[in-house]
Amino acid sequence: MTGQLIFVDTHAHLSDQQFASDAGAVIALSAQLGVTRIVNVAFSERLWQEAIELSGHQPGVSFTLGIHPNSAGEWSDQTRASLINLLASQRPVAIGETGLDYYWVSEPREAQLAAFEGQLDIAREFALPVVVHMRGDVEADIRDILDPRQEVMCIFHSFDGSAELCKWIVERGWMIGVGGLMSRRSALIVRGCLKTVPLDQLLLETDSPYLSPTGWPEKRNSPESIPIIADHLSRLLDLPHADIACRTTENARRVFGLPLEIDAARQIPTTPKAGAR
Repeated sequence: MTGQLIFVDTHAHLSDQQFASDAGAVIALSAQLGVTRIVNVAFSERLWQEAIELSGHQPGVSFTLGIHPNSAGEWSDQTRASLINLLASQRPVAIGETGLDYYWVSEPREAQLAAFEGQLDIAREFALPVVVHMRGDVEADIRDILDPRQEVMCIFHSFDGSAELCKWIVERGWMIGVGGLMSRRSALIVRGCLKTVPLDQLLLETDSPYLSPTGWPEKRNSPESIPIIADHLSRLLDLPHADIACRTTENARRVFGLPLEIDAARQIPTTPKAGAR
């Protein structure tokens, strides 16, 4: 492993049925490619125990626990109590993914707002970061909910917002997840936004098995595609591939409190161009 670039996939869904037969093999092959840590996102109560067990059996896998906005109907006093009990006994690295989705509107907005605010308050209580999902016309509500909670570290998963929202996120020191979406020909606004974000506020993610990057040959996305996503970001920011690997890995370690083993083969980053990031 010495000298190999080290990456973290900060958002994958290893409990998805598409990985039912080969999750272990995917994790092992990803590690061979330098993706030595994967954050497995358990976004529904039915997935929580499976995510905990997978993390216990598979080296290099961390997990989050939360309720997705499209599963907001699950949120209740009992679900809240179950989540708090697991947070007290297990070691998730974040709450989520949670947030708002007005694109599909599979759950009433009131239910989504209640679940989102409830999970944010739990995250504040346990000093955990929150993985934020946002889709559709949600920016005003996102701001209204998060402005009073600026002490909670937020990771905006697969960012696809406006330039104004991007600036608002950066000003608060929060993180932006970069995945396959940014590589699409139509993602001009996303790429423009990413150029304005300091490198220490960027994270790499796949959203596996979804959102495959341009250049990934499989229909099913996988943590194995992280080096391809890093290459897209490297070219966009005009920074060396090694800088993207090293600094996004350090960001992930810092924000999620990941084990130091991900630093085992870290390379010293080159100096960014003056005035870059």
